[in-house]
Amino acid sequence: MRFNWFFIIIISITPFEGFSQNRKAQRAYLNGVKELTKSNADYSKAERFFQKAIRVYPKYAQALILLGDLSLKELEFTKAISYYEKSALIGDPRVGYFKMGMTALNHGFYQKAIIAFTSYLNLKNIPKVKRFKANRYLRSSEFGLRAMEKPLDIKPKNINWDHETDSYPESYFFPSISGDNSTLYFTGRNVSSPWVDENIFEVERVNEDSWALPKMVSGKINTYQNEGAVSVQGDEKRMVFAACNRKTGYGSCDIYMSEYLNGSWSSAENIGPEINTTQWETQPCLSADGQYLFFVRDSRKPGSNSNIWISRWNGSSWSRAKQLPAPINGSGDEFSPFFHADGKTLYFSSSSHLGMGGLDLFKSELISNNEWSVPVNLGYPINDFRDNFGLVISTNGEYGFLAGGDLSKGSYHFKTQNPQIYQFKMPELLKPEPTDWIKIWALDKDDESIIKDAAWSLSSKGLGKESIGFGGVFESSIPVATHMALNVVAKGYNMFSRDVFYETSKGESFQDTILLTPIKEGDTFILNNIMFEFDKAILVKKSILEISRLVDWLMENPGVEIEFRGHTDDKGLYSYNLKLSKDRAKAVYDEVLSRGISGRRLFYKGVGDAAPISTNESEAGRAINRRTEILIKKSSYEGN
Repeated sequence: MRFNWFFIIIISITPFEGFSQNRKAQRAYLNGVKELTKSNADYSKAERFFQKAIRVYPKYAQALILLGDLSLKELEFTKAISYYEKSALIGDPRVGYFKMGMTALNHGFYQKAIIAFTSYLNLKNIPKVKRFKANRYLRSSEFGLRAMEKPLDIKPKNINWDHETDSYPESYFFPSISGDNSTLYFTGRNVSSPWVDENIFEVERVNEDSWALPKMVSGKINTYQNEGAVSVQGDEKRMVFAACNRKTGYGSCDIYMSEYLNGSWSSAENIGPEINTTQWETQPCLSADGQYLFFVRDSRKPGSNSNIWISRWNGSSWSRAKQLPAPINGSGDEFSPFFHADGKTLYFSSSSHLGMGGLDLFKSELISNNEWSVPVNLGYPINDFRDNFGLVISTNGEYGFLAGGDLSKGSYHFKTQNPQIYQFKMPELLKPEPTDWIKIWALDKDDESIIKDAAWSLSSKGLGKESIGFGGVFESSIPVATHMALNVVAKGYNMFSRDVFYETSKGESFQDTILLTPIKEGDTFILNNIMFEFDKAILVKKSILEISRLVDWLMENPGVEIEFRGHTDDKGLYSYNLKLSKDRAKAVYDEVLSRGISGRRLFYKGVGDAAPISTNESEAGRAINRRTEILIKKSSYEGN
């Protein structure tokens, strides 16, 4: 702890009741204070002076408080609490109870903290600021006690449990996991080495709860400087981390990015001024699809707080970062954001919300565009009285990975806390949405060659919220029981459209292949993600994403002319269905026309219920028959 020497000197010369008969006690006390003010203070000697003062004058509250301070400095927490309590009982309840409560709360003695803060709040004429703080600390103490009385059954296990301890760095923390859950990345350091250098490591999964030996990641990402908190994109193509005091930095600590190219990681580059500032940026989280970057920013000025910020990737650059709103950011500090692969669940560390003391880990869900649910405390032993941060969750939501706190107690040595990563089972109520990970190849339907220039789009939330990718292979998370619009566009091929929906999990990671058909006059394909309001020709908002991808396809293939064909089921009169189908085809036509595609390339037609592709005897069949189809009327593409 840091002593307030000015305060000590002031109280040391304050007259105390009974001192006229206890000059010997006062001299001992002043000698102890004098010893503490020396640059080379002997704390044991100071303690002996204060003990002498207490022996001579047992009601010397100020001496008891300083004995508590010295005990706290020596990490003797129960002794410190005892000294503070005695000082409160015999003469200085304001200082004694408050210090007793803070020490007890900060080290997990919740029952003692409740007694201290309750007693403090019963005192008269307490300053409003102190009363506010004491009430908050009392609530935290009561919450901590309740949490410890109902611990979560999470079965934590160090990820190095089946290896020799020296095969891992002495300390390893800030985990990040690949989308398919096969590789865990983390920051590691050897504290006892002469040069404490933080580097990025990776370790491969052997089975459900067993991991291989770690190795530093390949390439040029690790340097002689520290590589801090790390986060990897789900497909392991990009990685971000925090680094401080680099020549290319904008402030004290910045966020850097590396790409996986030709089998190794590239030299890291500053991610740029849209993210980094003259302030302190750290603890980045790259979303599984690489479309969002969450990170922590703090000016590091007196009275400032650390908050969570977000930026979006548009395919070529990052947007200017914005601070997340309440209730994520609050009046305290927020740290270590982790945005799960389900695309809606945020885990983060905070001192703004009710917790067990220090920083606690919380869960919140994205409700709408910029609205988050009230954060839920993750409970004990994920949280405890320490600062708890750096949690990540596997894509399938089954396992959490966390370093520090009670989970890392087994890796603490000789009062030195070297946090190490523990894996544990996620309680059902704290899990994110069930999510799988998919890897898809785009192949030519005729010769099954990989289509290297394919542009991918996958979304459950419409335009501006999609995951995007380029190349012959696309990886992404797939939330279970969620409709996802998948589109693939490539030059010379018909646009691919699919409504992706898996009612139950297909396994935490699976693979698929789609076949793209070369463009040919007379071909047809269905826009599976075009939807209308019931019995109307009004497009549902989510349909705009598919229309936007269709516009991309038409721009990529300028020699193509198409006809929109509307189809209905057989419910209702033929004439009514024919008109409705034509109106719906025109609605799509109008939307595409409004986005800059020449009307000379576009046509529309209503077919009604005349061309079903499924039965009209079931709702599922009728839903298939209600569709918007594309006919290739003309193509001047050179490959035809």
